[in-house]
Amino acid sequence: VNKREGARDLRRAGALLGVPVRNKYLYPSFQVDAERARVHSVVARVNRLLGARDDPWGVASWWISNHPRLGGACPRDLIGSGQEDTLIALASGDDD
Repeated sequence: VNKREGARDLRRAGALLGVPVRNKYLYPSFQVDAERARVHSVVARVNRLLGARDDPWGVASWWISNHPRLGGACPRDLIGSGQEDTLIALASGDDD
């Protein structure tokens, strides 16, 4: 499987956020663990919870916007920080 097909399959499964721009998809780099050449598992889970397949722009906004429950940090800032449970709770609405 080439990289484009792999990215397409992950996007269609809702695991990888692909933002449509003109006639192609752009994939924000924060989603990928470059050392392991794979999507961060917490990112795949959150993308599915939030519906990245059907609302890529809304999910992109969620990842990059400051969140009051994170002290003003962006959810993407928590990737790899050991706070994956917090991201999952925010995405699933269980953050009270």
